[in-house]
Parts: sequence; structure tokens; C-alpha cells
Amino acid sequence: MQPTDYVKIVGASGRCFYVHYHCATVSETLRSMLESGFREERERCITFNDIEEELLEWCLDYVYYYRQCECNWYGTELPRFPVPEEKSLQLLSVANYLNL
Repeated sequence: MQPTDYVKIVGASGRCFYVHYHCATVSETLRSMLESGFREERERCITFNDIEEELLEWCLDYVYYYRQCECNWYGTELPRFPVPEEKSLQLLSVANYLNL
């Protein structure tokens, strides 16, 4: 893979996540930012100053899970995606913002 195959996503306190472009575009919000012609597209870096890293990490884990389900050609049963009950409302809010 080439470095351009990845997107850098930065959370509120500066923690960085490197995500495959194909997985990042599961999110309509991220896809729009990466195809905007603005800085995010040129630099392949998106910063969310108002999203906690823990919640952002759960959403990014979900996009990988989504792509795994999408490529499940053999029809094997995949485990359910775990959502921590105590964070479910906050996670729903972030997922809604990212259009997941």
C-alpha cells in the first residue's frame, strides 16, 4: 500500500489514527471532506477538535467492521459489533455526525 492509501484522522486531544482510505469513505462525512478539494483532501488529514478519541476509535473500528461484513463472500456469520452500553448515547451522536 502507498502512503496515499491512508487517511490521518486526529481526535480532540491530538491522538492520530491512520485509516485506509477505502474504509474511511464508509462515512459520508469523511468521504465529503476527502473529496472536497480543500486542505483535507490535499493533506489526507482530518481533525476533529470536538470528538473524544475513545468515541472516534469506536467509529473507526466500525468502518473496518462494515468493510469486513461487505466482503463476507462466504456468508459466514460475523460477530455483532460491540457497543459499550455506558457510551452508547455519545457514540450514537458521533456516528450520526459521521453519517455511519
